[in-house]
Amino acid sequence: MTEREAPREWLTREVDDLLSVGSVGLYEFMQLLSGDEFDLSESDRKAVAIEVTREIIHSGRAKLYEVKWPKDEVLAGPFEAEFIDTLSATFPSAPTEHYLALLP
Repeated sequence: MTEREAPREWLTREVDDLLSVGSVGLYEFMQLLSGDEFDLSESDRKAVAIEVTREIIHSGRAKLYEVKWPKDEVLAGPFEAEFIDTLSATFPSAPTEHYLALLP
């Protein structure tokens, strides 16, 4: 990470790297942003995570699904980018057996 890189740009790059090898759970966004590099509040981390998720879906680089651990078995979706707005208060921050993930 460069000193001037903003959280949004950094997270976008990290998620794109992860998508190049497979799926990315939305909870991972919050974990990636929780480091000391940015010192963001939980609400700011959620806002950045939502913005990056929306941008990745709109760009067509990935689609959003509800999946089941451990093999990313698709349970529902793909969801439209606007679905992410419904999660603003409850954006996932920890893994569960069923979770939302971006799949390339």
